[in-house]
Amino acid sequence: MNCVRSKIIEAPGIRHGFGVGGFLLSDYLSELAVKDAVWFTTDQMHSDSVCVLSRPYNSSTSQIEADAFITCTPGVVCYVRTADCVPILMCDPVNKVVAAVHAGWRGTAKRIAAKTAEYFTRDFGSKRDDIRVAIGPAIAGECYEVDDDVAESMITCAGEHLKRGERPGKWYVDLKAVNKKILADIGIQHIDVINICNHCDPRFASYRRNRSEEGRQVNFICLA
Repeated sequence: MNCVRSKIIEAPGIRHGFGVGGFLLSDYLSELAVKDAVWFTTDQMHSDSVCVLSRPYNSSTSQIEADAFITCTPGVVCYVRTADCVPILMCDPVNKVVAAVHAGWRGTAKRIAAKTAEYFTRDFGSKRDDIRVAIGPAIAGECYEVDDDVAESMITCAGEHLKRGERPGKWYVDLKAVNKKILADIGIQHIDVINICNHCDPRFASYRRNRSEEGRQVNFICLA
């Protein structure tokens, strides 16, 4: 299968994958034999907006503007597209809830991962210890150099994962590590960080490498 999977969110009745460049969501769902799947047209805004999805949701006339999607409805697929940003897949295998999160530097600074986890506990009755999180392939290490303004916005959440770069006014930030820290700080213990930098691995789309969002990978999770 042309996707990366995480053992931490492998559970009966849950299908997921971190895709590689150029493959469609329908390709993966077909390969996983997910029947009667429903997914919606989305527009990622680099925000901290979380959208609860269900089958009656009507997106035929407009896109859903959000950067995190959560559902407890079987067959409804939560997915995000990435080309450097961090894809995060979450599940509660006890209460049967799943979510997909798109976390660029703006969403990370706004703690979108923690806000999504709060939906699990507040709206779906999940216990923090039952929530499982996989942080997927994304740009990392010295491949992700940012300017002073980005670094300033992340000072309060990044901690040791924000470091001065080699050039004046430049910084390195490890967005995957920052998101893990944000989740750990609110008591999420079961977190798997996949050690793949999509900028370095040619299987994955990278905006910084290719200067294009064409072929972005799709990262998905659903209850089957």
